[in-house]
Amino acid sequence: MKKFAFLLVLLVFSLGSCTAQTGSSTQTVVGPELSKFLSQSQKPAVIKFYADWCSSCKEFQPSFLKVSKSMFSQVDFYELDIDKKANKALVKELKIARIPETIFVNKGRTSLTRKLGVMSELEFKKKITQVTLH
Repeated sequence: MKKFAFLLVLLVFSLGSCTAQTGSSTQTVVGPELSKFLSQSQKPAVIKFYADWCSSCKEFQPSFLKVSKSMFSQVDFYELDIDKKANKALVKELKIARIPETIFVNKGRTSLTRKLGVMSELEFKKKITQVTLH
């Protein structure tokens, strides 16, 4: 539990530049704005770690976008580029070694679940429902 609290604090207060899925549009936010949003939000969160050069990340992107657009009212979706300098410390702290890696933060913000690799739209939706909404 102590480790989870530490990781959640890192997520809330240390996220560098990141992309937030807000329904039908994509908005870029930076650390302080995102930290404030995460700390005030009552919704669970899904954070995908990726890189522009990663072929698996590109393969996962359509599923991620489609699900985020259909579930944005229930869950906050974020994409974090591991190559951005502002994100290096968080990537290191969370031990993100391979991508795409997706972190699911549950509704009560009491647990963190990780999933490595590409997910189909159906698999991604199922994981969100099982892990974040219950």
